Amino acid sequence: MAGFTQVEQPQAFGAPPCVIVDWSIGADGAPVGAELVSRQDIYAVNGGGLVINPNGPPANRRACDITDICLNLREGDPLIVANDPSTAATRDNTPITLTFANPVRGVGAFVAVDGPDVQPGLPLLAVMWLRPLGGSWTHVVASGVTGASPVAQGQQDTAAFVGALASSNERIAEVRFDATFMGNRRFKFLALSPLYGAL
Repeated sequence: MAGFTQVEQPQAFGAPPCVIVDWSIGADGAPVGAELVSRQDIYAVNGGGLVINPNGPPANRRACDITDICLNLREGDPLIVANDPSTAATRDNTPITLTFANPVRGVGAFVAVDGPDVQPGLPLLAVMWLRPLGGSWTHVVASGVTGASPVAQGQQDTAAFVGALASSNERIAEVRFDATFMGNRRFKFLALSPLYGAL
């Protein structure tokens, strides 16, 4: 993975962890409700637009809590959620794609999945494909487990965190998030935490 270092926890981007996109706030500072957010330039990062799933499945903003969606992500966090189109975690059929008008030095997120056949405690691999500005695709993989309860402040994270930091003059222009179980067990949807990273 020339030009990139895998990041295994948000604190690796700086302490306290640097959230570069909080999905609850739109580019104009207005709250964003639980509505469709795909194919819209409503978030800003690094002084430019960020588009979610420009060509992928519909993506929605949700909340990690007992009134909306219960996953092993931080309680109260706004999430981006999209249906999973395939059991194969390949670059061309990922549930969530993010494109940066102004590429960033680093990016990462917690990844969780759910569906009728997903029980808590299953080993899960999260995959983040990344494309540097003017470069070729590469990917990083991280492990975690599934869960059906939000993680409270002070509790250890169990969802997979997958991220990467560019070295030298590299910049990340696009990332694609996916996940897989051993044996390609299906899950209904994939959820992405607030985005961590470095500008």
